[in-house]
Amino acid sequence: MEIKNFKPTTCGSVRTVGACISAIRPKSQKLDRLLGTGKNKRSLIALDGKTTIAEVKGSRHKINEKYVPWGVKTFALETTQGYSIGDAVMVYRPSTAAWISDIHMDKIAPRPGTTQWSAGGYNLTFERTITAIEGNRITLDAPVVNAMEEKYGGGFVYRYEQKGRLDHVGVENLRLESEYQLGKENEDEAHAWVGVSLEHAANSWVRNVTVVHFSHGVMLGSGAIFVTVQDCACLKPVSLIIGGRRYPFDVGGQYCLVQRCYSDNARHAEATSSRVPGPNVFLDCLAENTHADTGPHHRWATGILWDNLKGGQFNAQDRGNMGSGHGWAGAQQVFWNCETTTICVQQPPTAQNYAIGCTGKITTGALPNRTPGHYESQGTHVTPRSLYLTQLKDRLGMAAVENVTTEAQRKGTIYDLLKKNLGQ
Repeated sequence: MEIKNFKPTTCGSVRTVGACISAIRPKSQKLDRLLGTGKNKRSLIALDGKTTIAEVKGSRHKINEKYVPWGVKTFALETTQGYSIGDAVMVYRPSTAAWISDIHMDKIAPRPGTTQWSAGGYNLTFERTITAIEGNRITLDAPVVNAMEEKYGGGFVYRYEQKGRLDHVGVENLRLESEYQLGKENEDEAHAWVGVSLEHAANSWVRNVTVVHFSHGVMLGSGAIFVTVQDCACLKPVSLIIGGRRYPFDVGGQYCLVQRCYSDNARHAEATSSRVPGPNVFLDCLAENTHADTGPHHRWATGILWDNLKGGQFNAQDRGNMGSGHGWAGAQQVFWNCETTTICVQQPPTAQNYAIGCTGKITTGALPNRTPGHYESQGTHVTPRSLYLTQLKDRLGMAAVENVTTEAQRKGTIYDLLKKNLGQ
C-alpha cells in the first residue's frame, strides 16, 4: 500500500500523541470496498506485531521520592547507573493491596460475577524515553499520568528491549462492510465483529476508513503506541444493544490520538479499556443516537483528554459492580469543551477528574455518594477552544498543529462537517 504525504518527522524532533498525519475526506471521495462474509466473529483487518517486551536484567532502579505527583516528568532515582540519554524505559507503578483498599476496590458491592480488584492486577507501565540525566535525577519525554507514593509501593524505572512490534503501518481509504441477517440489526451477532484492530503497533495509523454493520469500529490494544485514528466513521452497527458491544473507537494503548471521527447508534462511542497507561487524546469527534456513555469505561484508565466531543452522556465515575466489577473507570480524565446531554465526573481517592467548559446537566452518576470531581465553567465553553492543540503549539510550534489538523478544525468546531462528510 502506498502512503502519500506521510511525513512523521514534520511534527518536530519530539514525538507527539499519535502518528503525524493530516487529511480530511471530502464527501465525494470514493473508498475501496472490502466485504466481510461468513458468520465468524473476527477483526476484518488485524495488525498485530506479536511483540515480546523484556526488562533488561539489572536495570531496575527505585524512585527515590516519597511522592511523585501525576504530570511530573523529572524525578530522582536511587541511582542512574547504567542509564543514558535516549534509553527507552518503563516507569512501573505497582498496585498494592493498601492502594486497592484505600480506593475501596476490594469492597465492590457483590453481585453474581463481580470480581474484587486484587493486588498486582492493576500495575501500570508507562513507556517513556530518557531525555536528560542530572546526578540521580532523570527527565522523561513525557510525564507519567498517575501519582506514585511510597506508601503504595512507590515506583520503579527499568530499561526494556522489544521485538516484533509493527512500525509505520497503516490502513486507509477503505469502506469495510459486514454481511448480516437483514431485519436483525439489533439481534444478529454471527458476522465479522471488528472493522480494524491494532495490537503491538507503533507510529501507525487508520484514516479515511468507514466501518459498516460491525459491532466495533477501530480498536487499539494495549500494545498500541503513537497511533492516530482520524477521519473514520462507524455506521449502522449490528449486534444486541447490551454490554460488550458497539464500541466505535476504543483505545487501550498510550500516545494515541483519535480525531475527526463520527459514529451513529453506538453504545460507548469513544472509550478506553482497562488499565490504560495514557496519555491519549480524543479530539473533535461526533457521536449521534448513542445508547450509553462516552468516557473511560472501566478499571482505572489514566491520563485521557476528551477534547471537543459531542454526543450523549459523558462520565468519569465509579461504575461499581457494573460488568464484572468495573469500579473506578478512570483517573486524571479531562473533558474539555464537550457538548453533552448529561455529564458526571467524580473524584477517585488518590486522583482527580475534570470537566471544563462542558455543556449538559450534571448528574450524580451510578453511585451518587462519591465525591464530585472538578467542574469549571459548566455550561459555557472556555478558551482556548482545544486544550490539546494549544499544548501542541506550545511544545512544538504552529507548524505541528497545521500538520495534524484541517483549516476548518483550526477555526472552530466541525460537528456539521463530520456529519456531512462521514455520516453516510
